[in-house]
Amino acid sequence: MSDLLSVPYADAMALPVPTGLSAEECAATGCNLVDLHRTIAPYLTEFPDPSVLIVGGHAHNMALYGVVIAKALGIDRVDFLDDAPHRLAAAEALGARPVLLADTNLTDLYQIVVDCSGDVDRLAIALGGLGPDGVCTPVWPHIGSVTIPVGSMFMRNGRLVTGQPHARAHMDPVLALMAQGKFSSLSIPTEILPWESASESFGFSEVKRIFVRN
Repeated sequence: MSDLLSVPYADAMALPVPTGLSAEECAATGCNLVDLHRTIAPYLTEFPDPSVLIVGGHAHNMALYGVVIAKALGIDRVDFLDDAPHRLAAAEALGARPVLLADTNLTDLYQIVVDCSGDVDRLAIALGGLGPDGVCTPVWPHIGSVTIPVGSMFMRNGRLVTGQPHARAHMDPVLALMAQGKFSSLSIPTEILPWESASESFGFSEVKRIFVRN
């Protein structure tokens, strides 16, 4: 975090905060929210009434954003897989059905799977939960080798999408959903902290940290 930023192509990449929204509400747009939007929204034309599985783990805040985005897009069936009771409870409060990681023998298959775990074993579970023509998108890099169940994915036409999101392409629809009151980015556990505390408080946490300078 810095007092000065260089923003290449700012006229194309930067957007004003929409009327009716606060800077705090928009703070996660350019990274987390667009990332989760691209894992779900583009596939709604393929699957008009999809079931969604979100696998929690390392990127725990992003996993909860996944629930928020899925619900904002009108998806009824959103399952949330994790081993942390507080994360499962937070996901349930947002409208997801909690699934305990110990019960990894998934009997249901999903059209859309979002892997927020950053864990190779959980990625294998995520891929194993793909239904026919389903798509799985990890939003966190996996370090080291990954075992991919190519056989079952081949038989079900499963897809694995990797890489960074094209953020600018999803910023407008994300901001539109918020402006329409479909969701609030502050609905997940969030801390609003003063800019002056950033050097001590910045980092990963079980809550989303947003630093504000007035």
